[in-house]
Amino acid sequence: MKTFSAFKVWALRGGSRLLRLITLLMLVACSGAATSNSQPLKIAWGALWPGYFSIYIGIQQGFFEKQGVQVESVYFDTGASVFPEISADKVDGALMTLGDAVLLNEHLNLVSMIDYTNGADQILAVPEVKTLADIKGKRIGVNIGAFGELFVREMLKQNNILLSDVTLVNVQPEESAEALGKTVDVVYTFDPYAAELAAQGNQIIFTTAQTPGLIGDVIAFRKEVVQARPNDVRAFIAGWQEAVAWWQANPDAGNALIAAATKQDPTTLSTAGIKLLPPAINKTLMTQPSDPASAQAISELYVDFYIESGVLTQRPDLDEFINTTLLP
Repeated sequence: MKTFSAFKVWALRGGSRLLRLITLLMLVACSGAATSNSQPLKIAWGALWPGYFSIYIGIQQGFFEKQGVQVESVYFDTGASVFPEISADKVDGALMTLGDAVLLNEHLNLVSMIDYTNGADQILAVPEVKTLADIKGKRIGVNIGAFGELFVREMLKQNNILLSDVTLVNVQPEESAEALGKTVDVVYTFDPYAAELAAQGNQIIFTTAQTPGLIGDVIAFRKEVVQARPNDVRAFIAGWQEAVAWWQANPDAGNALIAAATKQDPTTLSTAGIKLLPPAINKTLMTQPSDPASAQAISELYVDFYIESGVLTQRPDLDEFINTTLLP
């Protein structure tokens, strides 16, 4: 299986954040009307995932400003670090996995999809594990209770392996390089960690190419922001879509811009293994619940998983969680 192109890990081993919060955003409530654009939308995200890089292009090429909204990118070293920022109302929105957004459904509205992985998320094993059948009795490192565990369960299900045949160990994707071969025998992760592990001779035994749509990324905003600043949220989505289209039309220029912002080699940047969603497909997946890769259908899978595993105690109202009214 072809691996996803490697990224350098300069800021991902406890290093400094790319951007830090400068000022605390104060929301101004207006009765039924959108606020002015004088306050930037603070958008949080964690991990150097290529599906999120369009935020750099949108800011630096002026696509958000063109749509009438100022945007501040707030980077964290891990996706989990974004959770408390949302819960404490310190940011307005986030770029995150759909599975994580479902967990925060009380705080967030899902307003647009970004991508879904088609091989970029991977499960790797130590060299002595040659086939999937060899993982019986082995320790699998995965972010337990989150989207990675659902992916691992799907791998087991497709290969007629019982959950009781393996031992799940809580390992964040960002910790996979340190864990594989030491505390676990198999690990779920994504690049740059997957490429690093594969280069060391570990085996890629399963990828999201075998579970299309299961792991996807979305744009989500706090519900209060959606209510108070709908025009700004709508402008952000429009600017984001412009940024994605520009990057796809100008890959070399886009890679150079992203590399400069993230201190990476532009020749290593790639969206291979990721399906970035153009506006038409995004709208279909946001509004057509019958599509198996739709926001509704995949959210239902996550809800079932979270209820079964005890992460959620009651089913959320997905019609209220998924907001399709702000799509351009």
